[in-house]
Amino acid sequence: MEESTVTVDKGGDKKRFQCEICDYSTVHKTSLVRHRRVHSGEKPFKCVICEKCFSEKGSLQKHELTHSGMKPHKCSTCGSSFAVLSNLRTHERIHTGSKPYSCSVCDKQFSRSSNKNEHERIHTGDKRYHCRSCPYACIRSSTLSMHVRSVHEGIKPHVCPECGKSFSQRSNLSTHIQSNHMPKIIDCEECLKKFSTVALLTRHWKRSHPNGPSCLQ
Repeated sequence: MEESTVTVDKGGDKKRFQCEICDYSTVHKTSLVRHRRVHSGEKPFKCVICEKCFSEKGSLQKHELTHSGMKPHKCSTCGSSFAVLSNLRTHERIHTGSKPYSCSVCDKQFSRSSNKNEHERIHTGDKRYHCRSCPYACIRSSTLSMHVRSVHEGIKPHVCPECGKSFSQRSNLSTHIQSNHMPKIIDCEECLKKFSTVALLTRHWKRSHPNGPSCLQ
């Protein structure tokens, strides 16, 4: 990655380190190093127990508590226990229905700030996670990880138990099973083609009969 741009604040002499990709800037070079991982998807901190990786050391340290077996934070409603207090607070919103984080564009509400931030990138077009091997970019780090595994590493861990075909994503495996290995008992009233699920019928209807009467009526 190219060297960061260094600027000087108008009101003083503090140097600011500017991200080469977005508008982020900081007076601390180490903060810029951490921020760059937002774009690269780099996760250099690995759990020695389960090998899960994190972009920040603090996130790894919180995760390591889950392996200690200690879960001192208990939900007063259902009794579920958590190693990290913040995880309990997030869990409690399941019971209360609280969604304190609102999208600044469409006002959609979320129980997690991370989900809200990801959603807002749909509006802004902020594809901050960039593949190092090709021009591909996306709004979620998990999507970038799946791209790297499937496209560049050829890893397809989800195997169909019926025919052995492999997929990089579990959702693609589910669609494959529904389309190819489940009984097709639902008829399209327009063309009589059969489908195994209502979801597949609905997708067929939108593609093949967009102007006709609803098959689901």
